Amino acid sequence: MKSRKILPILLSAMVTFGITTAVSVTANAVEVAKAPVQNKQNAQTSLATPKISKAESVYEGVKLSWNNVDGAALYRVYYKGKNGWTKLTDTTSTSCIDSDVYSGGNYTYTVRCITEDGKKFSSGYDSK
Repeated sequence: MKSRKILPILLSAMVTFGITTAVSVTANAVEVAKAPVQNKQNAQTSLATPKISKAESVYEGVKLSWNNVDGAALYRVYYKGKNGWTKLTDTTSTSCIDSDVYSGGNYTYTVRCITEDGKKFSSGYDSK
């Protein structure tokens, strides 16, 4: 995780330069948004919206499957948590496994098509 590498460097720099001010450092490795869109300029919805067709319990966690969308370069999978939609993974497959789940938990997922460089959305998403 990046925050583990940054903190020792920051602390080392504080000691080296004799800084005595307390510094609050927060780092988050996940992409969080109220909806799975970072900004409107990056949202292009020319492809069909992928629909999750199956969510099943497997040994590794929860396996999600969705329909193939013609023209999709990548799929971005999100889960909905207390802070809104969070990116789970990017994949070229029409399925993925969420291994960070707990028995008895209630989970909400959605999928969007994205461009090959991962910078633009090329479909809408199912908000339900």
